[in-house]
Amino acid sequence: MRSFIARTGSRRRAAVLASASVAAAAAASTGVLALVGTASAAAPPAAGASRSCGRATLKGTYIFYNDSWSVVRGKKKPSAIAGADYFSGAGTGHSVTTFDLNGKVVDDNSPSTFTYTIKADCIGKVVFDTAGSIARFNMYVSPSGHFFSLIETDPGSVGGGLETRVAR
Repeated sequence: MRSFIARTGSRRRAAVLASASVAAAAAASTGVLALVGTASAAAPPAAGASRSCGRATLKGTYIFYNDSWSVVRGKKKPSAIAGADYFSGAGTGHSVTTFDLNGKVVDDNSPSTFTYTIKADCIGKVVFDTAGSIARFNMYVSPSGHFFSLIETDPGSVGGGLETRVAR
């Protein structure tokens, strides 16, 4: 899943208040604290255990979805994004994304291409190109390649999420 603001016809995102921020704001206004997130019961890797990743770690179709509040010209608006990324296993891929801002579809199945790198420590980078609009992200990949998290690194942009493989 990803959480971003799109310029019309663009994968480039400007600013977002993620779902966790919405929960914090709700807690502040209602006096009820809610923790939102994920947890894992898996044990950490044993000391000295090696995990090895590379471009081939991500191969197949990955889906994502997120709803949140986006900030546009200082005003909060509800937003949602969903789509699929198709990783080749060789450092390239393509995507399709739909983005809804304040009840209006801004991007409707917008295509894009991307390139990516992943180091042996399972940390990588991905660069998306949607009709010339470039968006850069850091990725943190599970060694199995079943899922990864990402966060946008372009100045002035806030966005991130989790993607899960659904097909190889």
